[in-house]
Amino acid sequence: MKDYYQILGLSPTATKKEIKKAFRQLARKYHPDLHPGDKAAAEQFKLINEACQVLSDENKRARYDLDRKQQGQRQQTRQTASHTGNAQRQGAGPGKTDFSQAFSRSAFEEAFFAGIKKPQADGKAAGKKDPLDTSALFKGFFGFS
Repeated sequence: MKDYYQILGLSPTATKKEIKKAFRQLARKYHPDLHPGDKAAAEQFKLINEACQVLSDENKRARYDLDRKQQGQRQQTRQTASHTGNAQRQGAGPGKTDFSQAFSRSAFEEAFFAGIKKPQADGKAAGKKDPLDTSALFKGFFGFS
């Protein structure tokens, strides 16, 4: 995504007046009539014009700012994920992902039994029945457990 603020040399809090002033200065500097045959100047002029059109229109600017913010969040998420993945992999090799943590018993228990307390073996919960014990159910239906 093109950074229109950077193209015009402005901050994201720039006012319409500042945008217009920056556009005029840069348009004079890169105008194709002042640089005949210079394709780089013509391309820069097109970018400046595009940036001004987007940032001068309130609706286009709001949409651009939202897209810019979301892209920044996606990049931050990707960077965080890559740093976390690199720390967890420890030798999985370039381009390979280690899924051993995703398929571990603790990950399975967290996914399917979150919030269910395990019975304690130290006698505190000796009188309580295990809510996941299905032996009585099987015994009742099939005659065995």
